[in-house]
Amino acid sequence: MTNILLIAVLGLQVATQGELTCLGFIHDSKLPMNVYISGTEREGTMVLATANGLVYLGGPGVSSLKPGETYWVSRAEGIIRDGLTQEVIGIYYEELGTVRIQATGKGTSTAVVLNACQPMMKGDLILPAAKRTVVNFTGELSNRLTPFPHDGLASSIILGKNDAHEMAVGQFCFIGVGARDGVKLGDRFTVYREQPPFDARDLLISGSGANLSYEKLRPGKYPSALAATLSGRTLPPRTLGDLVVVDVGETTAAARIVNSKEEIRLGDLVVRR
Repeated sequence: MTNILLIAVLGLQVATQGELTCLGFIHDSKLPMNVYISGTEREGTMVLATANGLVYLGGPGVSSLKPGETYWVSRAEGIIRDGLTQEVIGIYYEELGTVRIQATGKGTSTAVVLNACQPMMKGDLILPAAKRTVVNFTGELSNRLTPFPHDGLASSIILGKNDAHEMAVGQFCFIGVGARDGVKLGDRFTVYREQPPFDARDLLISGSGANLSYEKLRPGKYPSALAATLSGRTLPPRTLGDLVVVDVGETTAAARIVNSKEEIRLGDLVVRR
């Protein structure tokens, strides 16, 4: 955790190229099965493919592959919905690693697994490899007194990498704004959590009031009036930390948490600063 904090403060890399290769993404619709893994080197005895293994590729686009080309391997994992409206945001794709085309033939191609973030299996999608840009960050991290920017671009954490529901420094997550909202690589968002509504039970106190030098107020009009007053209070959201955008899609963005004062949760509010 300390290393990640130092990276943020000193303006070094927020994430390495290797980490970005395994980042994953959210697409607004399901991608077509144009090229996919159709088999492994040892069919019948080997189900999964790992680094240095051979895989066979099939699909309607396989004839366009050329030896020496590198591709990403991705897998459609699930539908992502807005936590408040339940509207569909898109399809989450895990990124499993990269393969290099070794040979092509009629209706099939052979590729070697260059690196594997996790094991690959038949049906995983082959996509053109688009190198992601490494991001630097040199901003001042938020603290408990960081004001809430009411006019900033706001969204929420819609997904944690590896389906994490509670996150901290060093972990990746996805937020519900992207290029169409003006989000750019390196943008910093501060994470906030709305305070819960006033709970009248917070006014309950223990003790009999014996041996006091004053007459203790008894339940009645005063506590009720105080509860009514506090029910109309306005509290600023609690500051939780910061994240920096490392990849931008059309409607969503991936970010790394570079500062966390406590656990950051799925659904927490994020505002660009």
